[in-house]
Amino acid sequence: MTVRDEPSQSGRRHAGFSVVELMVVMGLISVLIAMLLPALAASRETAKMVQCQSNLRQIGQALFEYANVYQGKLPLWSGWNVYPDGSSPEDDPGLAWTEELAFTFNQTPLSQVYDCPAFPVDVPMNYFLEARWSHLHGRHNIKLTEVRLSSQYIMGGESTAPGGYIPPFGDAPYTTIDVDKSDEGFIHMAFANDPGGMNMHPAGNNVLFADGHVACFPAFDVSVMTYDVNEMKAWGDVEPGD
Repeated sequence: MTVRDEPSQSGRRHAGFSVVELMVVMGLISVLIAMLLPALAASRETAKMVQCQSNLRQIGQALFEYANVYQGKLPLWSGWNVYPDGSSPEDDPGLAWTEELAFTFNQTPLSQVYDCPAFPVDVPMNYFLEARWSHLHGRHNIKLTEVRLSSQYIMGGESTAPGGYIPPFGDAPYTTIDVDKSDEGFIHMAFANDPGGMNMHPAGNNVLFADGHVACFPAFDVSVMTYDVNEMKAWGDVEPGD
């Protein structure tokens, strides 16, 4: 009888991967992750910017609805206002524009619609109402019919200046949250190239215009946006009324 030769150990196939093969696979996975992470991060930031724009569009629509009820007038801005009204000694007289807007807008001043999801810290109320022109004309609001440059006039936007927030993020001399952010005294939408400013999104800051559209800009551009209802002007160039 012929005895069959057993296969040698060297002729057997090994199951699984070798150490070298595992290292190669792990290296490829690491490279893929490194390539995907920036794309995922960019996608998340884009989603935050889009949500912020949605917030501002809702606020813009609420402002139009308010004006439709109140003879074309927008809500009055005030000083440093705390919500609920009268809940703090720091609450200035009068209602905040967000409190007035609540009469026709089913949102409280501290609701999510007033929060930019990209804001770097958990601080509510991240948007402002434009007040520079009305302040210099001795008033606390405007009528929409006064705005000749509706597609360029800044009606509101992201409040990015430290003066609108309390420490440690901001430098306002208060301990409460201002729900009446308005730029009569200092510019609120300070871009990254402005002193103390920042861009809330990689593409810049979202701006709400008086025709209701919202767009994101990396810096102030007087050729496409203005703080004056009649002329193309930067915030500091708006002049007092007669």
